[in-house]
Amino acid sequence: MTAAALGSTVAAYFALLLVVGGGPPAPHPDNASFFIGNRASPWPLVAFGMIGTSLSGVTLITGAVFFIVSRTLGATARLYLVIAVLHEMVLAGWGMPFGVSAAIVLLMIVLYTVQGGVKTIVWTDTLQTAGMLLGLVACTVFLLGALKLSPAQALAQMGERGLSNVVVDDAMSSSFW
Repeated sequence: MTAAALGSTVAAYFALLLVVGGGPPAPHPDNASFFIGNRASPWPLVAFGMIGTSLSGVTLITGAVFFIVSRTLGATARLYLVIAVLHEMVLAGWGMPFGVSAAIVLLMIVLYTVQGGVKTIVWTDTLQTAGMLLGLVACTVFLLGALKLSPAQALAQMGERGLSNVVVDDAMSSSFW
């Protein structure tokens, strides 16, 4: 993918988030509108977004302090990674310094969050989860094609090597826990 195509895709994604948020930024009438979306977010979207959110990080950490610190550091690392990739793939080629790239991405995030509140977050999570799962499917199709395997052949080979065991009940096995 060229830098122009990637840049256009990212710009279209941010534009979509602004549209989903309800148009230009405007003050919300109350906290219920901003923080809980007037309890009007469709549950399938919320559930789908929650799946993507839970897949993207460690969720079973005990202790409130460790949880908050880990989520903050994890979110920071993921945000830095996204900005670094966008910068290297698109914006650096246009002569833009990394700090400016980071400021643009952060400004877009603030704009669509302030504009739509939790409604935009629900849609953002849904779009990101759909993109992640579509990417997974695309990678699987590409890899199976490169290996000249059908899905059934790949599963059979994984089974022969013991790589398809979902539940391992042998506590002495190297793959237990």
